[in-house]
Amino acid sequence: MKPILKVALSAAILAVVCAVVAVGDGLTGGSAQASQAAPSQYGPLQQRVNTEVSQAQLDSCIAESETSHVSCESQVPSLAKCMAAGEQCNRAAWESRLATAPYAQPPAAGQSVISQAQAIEGALKLGSGMGASISANTKANAQQLSMQAADTLLGQDSDPAISADRPVWVVSVAADVSNQLAPPGSTPVIHPYFTVVLDGYSGAPIESGLGVNALNVPTS
Repeated sequence: MKPILKVALSAAILAVVCAVVAVGDGLTGGSAQASQAAPSQYGPLQQRVNTEVSQAQLDSCIAESETSHVSCESQVPSLAKCMAAGEQCNRAAWESRLATAPYAQPPAAGQSVISQAQAIEGALKLGSGMGASISANTKANAQQLSMQAADTLLGQDSDPAISADRPVWVVSVAADVSNQLAPPGSTPVIHPYFTVVLDGYSGAPIESGLGVNALNVPTS
């Protein structure tokens, strides 16, 4: 299976999706599993930041790159090697992500997993923000999984900022959507469906993939 594409989602879209999960309107459709009980422990997620990369040199290079075309991978020793290995190279960025990303936070006391209807509604709102052709007849399937199971389903590597047992919703939607990141002047590719992964507690989008129909939603 084609790995799901990780995307940077705008703050506006994120705000809309997070607001949706607090409402819900009884949408139905697709298959769903019964909500799982929240794991008893999450704890702060930590992964060792590569110690060979000088954080002082990296910070200096990042600041310099804002006004010039310097390549930090070539200027900062061991950075290219660290990035190629998929390790955490920028301590400040990593710690900021752990502190602020909704899906990296332990659930609040008594907080439950959002419903299937809320997950589908959130995915449709997200699709609208991406320019997808969403209507009252749009078909969608949603399935609640652990993050590890979702990674397996989507054929992708795990994200060290998310607990493997974190509950998430995988939602596939049958709706035309084009790649908004296509090079200027090129003809955008129209995909007939997309799949998103939403945090089970906050409903915040974790990632999305165009042209990915992980839950086999019929397109006609």
